[in-house]
Amino acid sequence: MSNVQQIFDEYTHLRINGLESSEAINVLHVHIKQLDDTLRDELGMSIRAWEGQHQPHKSASDSRPKDSARDAQKTINCPACNKPNAVGDVICYSCGSLLKDVEKGTDLLPQKTGELLNDALFTINNVLILISDENTHFTLRPQLGTSRLTIGRHSDDAPVDVNLEQLGAQQNGVSRLHATIIYDDIAQTLSLLDLNSTNGSFINEQRLHPNERRVIRHGDNLRFGRVSLRVLYKTEI
Repeated sequence: MSNVQQIFDEYTHLRINGLESSEAINVLHVHIKQLDDTLRDELGMSIRAWEGQHQPHKSASDSRPKDSARDAQKTINCPACNKPNAVGDVICYSCGSLLKDVEKGTDLLPQKTGELLNDALFTINNVLILISDENTHFTLRPQLGTSRLTIGRHSDDAPVDVNLEQLGAQQNGVSRLHATIIYDDIAQTLSLLDLNSTNGSFINEQRLHPNERRVIRHGDNLRFGRVSLRVLYKTEI
């Protein structure tokens, strides 16, 4: 990924597929930090324009935080124009510059509290094993290739990486393109993205919204329609 347009196209792709703006910036920060200031500002303005078209319309007076609102919340100053913005904002409300510290970045880590990070950590040496109730094993290396593994029912015009046909996929409500497992090489985590399936994708019996992406952990139970798979992470040296 070498230019502003490619980074912008990937940003919009991630946003359309359910990531928050801060998460999309996080995924792309290794590429953004290679841009010079001019190109980074160009990217920021493109993102701001896109977000403006895809968010509920606000008047110019509404888009700028009122002084009382800014005083009531934590703020950060834009490095370009020095205007205060709410902590967590990605784009400066005033000049459109990126507020994310792309040099350091913030890992897309699990949001549950009280759980060990190691449950979610998936390194380059790990192997993902999905085990069905019938003890069928799928051994996968999502960190190789495109870093995306599609789950569903195989067809010549829409092949999948994890074919659940042998588990009675069609009878059990599995869509042809049901879900995708995504490897994040920055945060070193795996996440599950539902592809607007008919009968839903579940992590530990919690249903994902269509196009929602959520981190998965060692020991989790995944369900696609009525097909269940247990998640195991194994280390190979």
